[in-house]
Amino acid sequence: MFSISTKLNFVKHLTINSYNDYMDFHEWINKKFVEWRGPLTLREGGSQDKFAQWIGISPQLMTDWLKRDGKTPKQKKTIDKLIRKYGSEVYKVLNIPPPPEFIRILEEFAPIYDELSSDRQEEAMRRIREIFIDSKNPDE
Repeated sequence: MFSISTKLNFVKHLTINSYNDYMDFHEWINKKFVEWRGPLTLREGGSQDKFAQWIGISPQLMTDWLKRDGKTPKQKKTIDKLIRKYGSEVYKVLNIPPPPEFIRILEEFAPIYDELSSDRQEEAMRRIREIFIDSKNPDE
């Protein structure tokens, strides 16, 4: 006999995060679109196309995501774009296991890295190498 949670796993596009706790990707992305658009009207630049552009996906894919029975992200490259904008909540809504904490921190750092001066970028990379690479080979 299947539990309620197991039965819900078979419902198309329904993501189970824990017993009796579910999140629908389409509902979530629609909410994010409304939040992003804020008081803007479509005419003022608050269009789905602009939202898609902001995330870094095609307008057609955004249309598919916003449909109740549309697609959900499956490719890592696309999921990474959502993570850059919305952080670790994307893992929960897509019901995918998050990477280890240090990887999540690096992912959150990635968009900021490009905004750093070249001196700060160099310093950041030096420290990362020092911690992750040099510590593996202390005799070198």
